[in-house]
Amino acid sequence: MKSIKYYFLPILLALSFWNCENAVEDANNHPVNESTQTALARDFLSVFLKSSHGTRQTLSKALQPKRADIEAIFIDTAIQNEILDYTERLFKKEKFNIKCFPDYNQVLIWTASVEDFETGTGDAIEFPSSFFKIIPFLKKKTVVHRFKLVQEGYPAGASYEGLFYINGRWVLFPKVWKILDDF
Repeated sequence: MKSIKYYFLPILLALSFWNCENAVEDANNHPVNESTQTALARDFLSVFLKSSHGTRQTLSKALQPKRADIEAIFIDTAIQNEILDYTERLFKKEKFNIKCFPDYNQVLIWTASVEDFETGTGDAIEFPSSFFKIIPFLKKKTVVHRFKLVQEGYPAGASYEGLFYINGRWVLFPKVWKILDDF
């Protein structure tokens, strides 16, 4: 039985990322507009609702940013290095995992650009106030997502901010503003 899981998991991962590869992207590998990104994020995150705990762990681990992802999103080298250290610790040592209870059946998602944060418009107001601390360090034209996994009709659930689509894949920077305490 164990060997079947090892064959099935790569197929499931490939299927979960198929929408990302078909996106129309600009030169920086960003989908062309925010609504496209929101739809792709919802499709991708819906996989978490239907997955076993082990599959969610694998999918969560796949969201770990690489240095190239960090460099494509953040402008400052010192911040980039701090974020790399933070995400490596979070994903490897602390074994970050997206929480999803069995009764969760809906993905709520909010999408905002750097401009939205700077002007206080759009879905930017749905992000935690602490998230605004990192906005000066994001490259212009960057789009970020916040999402919550919930049971339909109940607003309480597990929420995460800092989901980006970059370099042809999704990456997550959970509570990334915490690194700014050292600056």
